[in-house]
Amino acid sequence: MNNIPVSLFLGPLFIIALFILCLVTVAGIKILYLYIKRTPVKEKPAVARTKPPSPAVSNKPVRSIEINPDEVDKIYVKKIS
Repeated sequence: MNNIPVSLFLGPLFIIALFILCLVTVAGIKILYLYIKRTPVKEKPAVARTKPPSPAVSNKPVRSIEINPDEVDKIYVKKIS
């Protein structure tokens, strides 16, 4: 009943077969995932914008400025508290 030469042959053979089965399964799932990821999804056409959005305006006070004295006669400064 217990045939040792057959067991010594079939044990590694089943391990190799199981390894190949797992390898093919994982590779197939990976290839399917990459194919689905690469395939473009049909989307609605984007509406063309006529004017690009303006950058966000920051309310930070200006700490230093450069003034050309040849172009400017008077400077008015308003104190912000």
